[in-house]
Amino acid sequence: MRTEHLSEEEVQQYALDAAATGSTEPTAHLQSCEQCRARVADYRWLFAGIRHQPRPSFDSNFAAMVVAQLPPPKIRFSWSAFFVYLLIIDEAGLIAIGCYLFRADLAALFAGFGYAFGYLIAVAVTTVIVFQSLDMYVKYQKKMRSLDF
Repeated sequence: MRTEHLSEEEVQQYALDAAATGSTEPTAHLQSCEQCRARVADYRWLFAGIRHQPRPSFDSNFAAMVVAQLPPPKIRFSWSAFFVYLLIIDEAGLIAIGCYLFRADLAALFAGFGYAFGYLIAVAVTTVIVFQSLDMYVKYQKKMRSLDF
């Protein structure tokens, strides 16, 4: 048996469901402590009153009322996205020009594979790099917008 009083959590748990406490210690303490028994009785009275309260009923749709008062989303032109797309197109063009100007050297580099395979690898690598960079930038912009500067 414990000599100290039950905590608020233990008293509330015992008042809600004495069998679910999982321990006989609170029961043993309550048999000898009038103050804790009074607290349990108060909580039982409170919980019974809460159970007998009528359920709230709302006649209106609050979600529709809130959504109606929200400002419409602003469609704005993003200069940063424009410059990123411009940069990506510029880089793709520079890579294409470089591939064209150095086609003889690239052909010698990939001589064992053939022209089509070499260009296919270059295009695939360039495409992956461009899309990964774009995805990383879009995620960065979303995080910056969430900071709401």
